[in-house]
Amino acid sequence: MTKLAIAFAVAACGGSVPATHYYALPSPPAQVRPGNGPTLAIETLDAARPYDDDRMIYRVDSYRVDFYEYHRWAAPVGALVADYLGGAFARSGRFRAVARGPEAQGALAISGRVVALEEIDATPNVWFGRVAVSLVATDRATGEVVWTEQLDERVAMPTRSPDGLARAVGAALALVAEHAIPKLAALDVGNRAPPTQASAAAP
Repeated sequence: MTKLAIAFAVAACGGSVPATHYYALPSPPAQVRPGNGPTLAIETLDAARPYDDDRMIYRVDSYRVDFYEYHRWAAPVGALVADYLGGAFARSGRFRAVARGPEAQGALAISGRVVALEEIDATPNVWFGRVAVSLVATDRATGEVVWTEQLDERVAMPTRSPDGLARAVGAALALVAEHAIPKLAALDVGNRAPPTQASAAAP
């Protein structure tokens, strides 16, 4: 039975379809003065299945995946995470500039994949928001991958609810950003002088 057919069936029985609620991650505070780190261009991340779905996911064990059917992320997961990280990188004060989008300019292109974004129900009374991302930094001038790492963070949820999950995911992404920022800021990309004609011709 299709979703439309289910909606008509519920309406015919005198019920109503529950409202769908959408959740965003915290907006970054005011931007600080730019730093001396490389310029970053943040690309939308890929998302592994089943996380390429805007429905919020929870797990009660390692084998089962469940969805909060009427509670969804406000943007595709790959864009949601990229937007958050871009804001966190910008407000860190460690980079000369941070831009988002397919046409963004930057010495370093930041790409990657959302490996997991979910609620973990460890026990009936203990729940975690989990974020696992694989990040890749590529030197745009050379095409060389200069840094890559998979980061996996869990933060306790204040309540077992979609709102509690959104809060824990935001906190977990803050930890991801906190780990990645010094690694990216230390990369000497875009600060190097171009090779001389003689060195460029050397074997």
